[in-house]
Amino acid sequence: MKERGTNKGASSHSTIDPSGNWPAYAECANGTSIKRFVRSIRVRKQEAASYVRGSTGIYGPSESRSVMSEILGKMIRVSCMIQFYIPSALRLMGECMSEPGKQFVHVLMRLVNECGCIHGDQDRGIEHLASPFFSIDSDPRLETEDNKIALYGMQSALMKGAEKRYGKFEGNRIFPRPFYMQDERERNSRIMGLLEDHDFGIKIGMMFDTWERAFYQLCHETIHLLNPVTAPIGQPIIAATLDEGVAVKFAEEMYAEYIAGYCSMRYLDSPLQTPGNKYEQAYNATRKIPDATLRTIRSEFGGFPQAHDAKKLLDMAGEYITENEAKLLSSNFQ
Repeated sequence: MKERGTNKGASSHSTIDPSGNWPAYAECANGTSIKRFVRSIRVRKQEAASYVRGSTGIYGPSESRSVMSEILGKMIRVSCMIQFYIPSALRLMGECMSEPGKQFVHVLMRLVNECGCIHGDQDRGIEHLASPFFSIDSDPRLETEDNKIALYGMQSALMKGAEKRYGKFEGNRIFPRPFYMQDERERNSRIMGLLEDHDFGIKIGMMFDTWERAFYQLCHETIHLLNPVTAPIGQPIIAATLDEGVAVKFAEEMYAEYIAGYCSMRYLDSPLQTPGNKYEQAYNATRKIPDATLRTIRSEFGGFPQAHDAKKLLDMAGEYITENEAKLLSSNFQ
């Protein structure tokens, strides 16, 4: 949340990457591929039985009948294994998910249902998350397939939620899910400039080791992703304080809406836990401004980070903030 990453000179005229998607193996996860394979086995059994009756007669030569019976028996055993043991194992995987994991999956389903998905695959996402075979680990940092799917779904829904409030994302190729660097020194979350197929992505700090902590971080960084601003390592980022104010506002409101209902403890990583800090100052001024007005401000300035004109900002939001607050929000966040 405190860093924004490095600038690698990415183009800003491409589009949100559409390649991120709910996995192609979702069919296998919900059992349809297994059922299809079972059906094919049954067809093979019928063909084998027909061959025994047709080519050798009901009571054909004992050698042929013995060979075909052996083949048929193996097919039956394989069919039973596929039909009963594999689905049972997958079902057991779902049942082994921890209670916190199950709670967060329910939150994620609600989030996707209410916000939608930036890539337009909302229905498929809900179906996949509702599968009894879907199982996330209690630690979002672990790189399991279902963890990656959950991170993808969370980012896609939060991006859609932010878009509904504040307008479309600046034209960049966005990596479709947040990621951890798997380096304990990478403690803070930030926007990172990427290479090759994507311009920007969200890196979550390694200290955020629960889904609820990751959720807050992702909410915050999603706002910075609207109009990404980066700088070379060691150099300050030039962005209006308003950008941080909106990021904290969005994170606080989304956390209260989706997490606080089952996680009663106040979010300890919130910058509002330290009274008087620069994040709280930005938040206290920004939260007075309605989202509709913030959307207009973003459109007028070309992005929250670019809102450096205090007079213009006051003209647009003077009904809600004071002159000093306009000066604060238009100043560079340091």
